Amino acid sequence: MDKEVKVVTLERIQPTKIVDGEMSTRLITKLREGSDRFSIAVVSFDSGVIKEEGEDDKDNVGYIVEGALTLSWDDKSSDLESDSAFYIPAGKRVTLRIKRKCKILAVVSPPRI
Repeated sequence: MDKEVKVVTLERIQPTKIVDGEMSTRLITKLREGSDRFSIAVVSFDSGVIKEEGEDDKDNVGYIVEGALTLSWDDKSSDLESDSAFYIPAGKRVTLRIKRKCKILAVVSPPRI
């Protein structure tokens, strides 16, 4: 199957409420754009949200566009702010504690949907 170049703008995609305090705008998906290797979303969190993430068969990468959070795993943690990135390998469980309203560019491989 021949694949085509796709152009997607944030303004044209309807955000999805994941849970209270978390919204996701899926920019590149397997279903809509045909990406077999990864998906990309902009995920927004309100201050105070605590999110458990990981422990599946997907690698996750996050780039913090704005805001601040604490990333915790095993017995470690790291405070991250804008222009920081993190990598969560498949099978690893982490906790995100949102300290200041946060916008994250999230990449998941292979794509969820």
